[in-house]
Amino acid sequence: MVMGDTCVTRDELQLAMDALRRGGIRITGIHNHLLGQTGQVMFMHFEGEGDASELARTIRAGWDTLSISRATNGKGTGTRRGGRPQE
Repeated sequence: MVMGDTCVTRDELQLAMDALRRGGIRITGIHNHLLGQTGQVMFMHFEGEGDASELARTIRAGWDTLSISRATNGKGTGTRRGGRPQE
């Protein structure tokens, strides 16, 4: 089982939701914390059940749709195992 949330911009929201849903992860909430902010950051909550490795791959696929991930090295894989930034 996995439960979590991640920040996305309004422009990234649909792609991230689609990636998670393709892997069987449910979107349980979408909201923002700040009114009137520029860039409108949204918080997307999710949950899923199943094989831990598959859930992790699905979440990674969702994160790979985000501009911050793509900007890190142009491939959407800004971290290596252990969560440390790639060099």
